[in-house]
Amino acid sequence: MFLRHRSAKSVKSSASSLLSRLTPRRRSKVARAANYAVETLENRCLLTSITLHGGDNFTFINEDGNFQSVKAFGNITAQVIGAK
Repeated sequence: MFLRHRSAKSVKSSASSLLSRLTPRRRSKVARAANYAVETLENRCLLTSITLHGGDNFTFINEDGNFQSVKAFGNITAQVIGAK
């Protein structure tokens, strides 16, 4: 069995050609139906969680492009959470 790869460009062009063949009235009906059926998602961000125990070091690059270190001392367990 052979699978044919379709690029995003070819898929987009076929979808846009379908919409271009619709009359303006039909296009607005399709748009209203899509707005009703498709839920808009909230903005997403990437969360990272690191667990540190006493004696662990964690170094990362902060939003300014500088290196930053987190060091855990003593009898401790800490969780560092970052978001982008």
